[in-house]
Order: sequence, then structure tokens, then C-alpha cells
Amino acid sequence: MEQNKEIRTARSKIRKVMKTLKNAIRYDEAIDALILGLVAREDVMLVGPRGTAFNHLMQMLTKLIATEFTKLTSYDVQRPSSDILFVEITPNSGLQLRSIERRDAWILIATVEEAEDEVPHKFVKAFVQHLYGRDLISAVKTKWLRDYMPIASMRDVRTLHEYAVSLLKRENIVKSYCKNVVTLVETLRVKHITIGDEHVIETLPKLYAAYLAIHGASPENTIGAAYEILPYIAQTREEQDRIKKIIDESLGDVAELIRLLNDGKQQLEIGNVRGALEMFREVATYNPNLPPGLKQNAEDLINAANKYIEKIQNLLT
Repeated sequence: MEQNKEIRTARSKIRKVMKTLKNAIRYDEAIDALILGLVAREDVMLVGPRGTAFNHLMQMLTKLIATEFTKLTSYDVQRPSSDILFVEITPNSGLQLRSIERRDAWILIATVEEAEDEVPHKFVKAFVQHLYGRDLISAVKTKWLRDYMPIASMRDVRTLHEYAVSLLKRENIVKSYCKNVVTLVETLRVKHITIGDEHVIETLPKLYAAYLAIHGASPENTIGAAYEILPYIAQTREEQDRIKKIIDESLGDVAELIRLLNDGKQQLEIGNVRGALEMFREVATYNPNLPPGLKQNAEDLINAANKYIEKIQNLLT
């Protein structure tokens, strides 16, 4: 079996934290990066224009996982007693990312303004824009009208982290990583996207395993994980857009099947059963006419869609 009850419970709680955060403040990519970084125990950097509501996001995150964060304001801060070390880098802060250490904290989360030139390669990165319209109004309401209670704890984070570490001891998971991630890395390198060996050997496997720990180590997730994690290694927003475009071009229809399957899962989570069913059927009716490697991936995604369709039909009957 893939998992025990403790892992299933921790996954359910952490995924509920993700859903709650996204409903409250629509920094979806930043939230995915934060949770992925927490489970992988890889430091996270959020990049956005001046005035982005990173403090609000951090307050919500730590409240939902029943922990605290230490905000670093200078180099002479005491060793943090909290699990999360948080630092805001601004032109006037006098702090430099390359000189900051995690110390005893579980994870370091840094935020920088988009104009920053010096960006260390080690961070999992997400790029954020200002909120507008309904998303901005929703963030205001959740800040002042909602009182959130803890959903999970750092014990749940550690449980999934330990499970992720154990996944990388499995030959089938490492082979899947090489097939789905390393192959795309080589394609990106040909297209002049710089991805160092250290990233490929150390960081990306941890992110891959963490993604599977959070979402489940199913065949379709071992394929989709590569699509989801590679953009986090981009150094700039423009490079991230290029990575996404190259992956889409390389995977062809498989990229669209991954998107549809993930969108269907999200619709299922929010209770839109019929919307999810429509997306799963679109995947299931796809007729793969692809090279052998991609064809097998497409067939795995189609099989996953059919299983979801069967589950939904059982629920509706």
C-alpha cells in the first residue's frame, strides 16, 4: 500500500489548508509553492510588486497550521524558536538574501520586490501580481470578517515530509522522476534555460516527492508532477513563462490532458461534480496518436480519468 492512515490524514489536512488559503487570498501559485516548500523542506521565495500582501498570507498560513513565524528584520536577530523564518527584502532593508541562513527554523520564506537583481538559485520561486476586483474584495473580507481556526499542524507537515523522503527510496519513483522530469530538463537546456546539475540531483527530486506526498503517488500524478514543479526553478517571471511554454510544446496533448485532469480534481474538491465529470470525460475520450513515450503517459492519464468517472457515477446512482 502507498500510505498509512497517518499519511492520509496529514494529506487531507494540508490539502484543506491549501484550499482555504486559495479561497481567502488568490495568490494560487504562491500558496502552492509555500506548501510544496514546507513539505519538501526547501526554502521559498515569493516575488511581487511593492505592496503585495505577503504578511497577510504568512499570518493566515501559520494560523492554519498552528505555528508561528519569526520575522527577520536585521542580521543580529536571535536564533528563531519558531518553525518558519520570514524575511522581507526591500531596497531599504539592508538585508541580502545570500547572507541569510535558515538557522534552526524548519524553512526560510523570503519575499522580494520584482526589481531585485540578485536572486539565489536555491529557492523555490513563485511570482505574484496585485489583486484586483473580486479577488481583492475577498482578501479584505477574509482579513477582517473571518476568524480562521487551525486545520493542520507542523506534525502533519513533518509526516508528509518523512513520507516524501521515503518515496525517494523507491526505485519506481526515482525511475518515474528520471522519465518525466529529467527528460524535460534536458529539453529546457537545449532551449537555453539554465538548470544546474545540483537542481536536478538535489532540489527537483525533493519537490517531485513532496508533490506526490501532497497529492498522492498515483500514476497520473507521477506524470503531472513534472509539469507542476519545473516552473518553480525559474529566475524571473519571463523565464517561468518560457519554461511553461516549452513544456507545453514538448508534451503536446499530454500537457492539456494533465491540465484537464487537475482541473477536474479541483472541481470535484469544491463539490462541482458535474463540471468535474465533464472534464474527466474529455480526457477519457482522447484518442492518443503520440510517440511511444508520450503515448504511455496519455494512456495513464486516460485510465485515471476513467477511474474518476466510475467513482462519480457510483456516487450519482
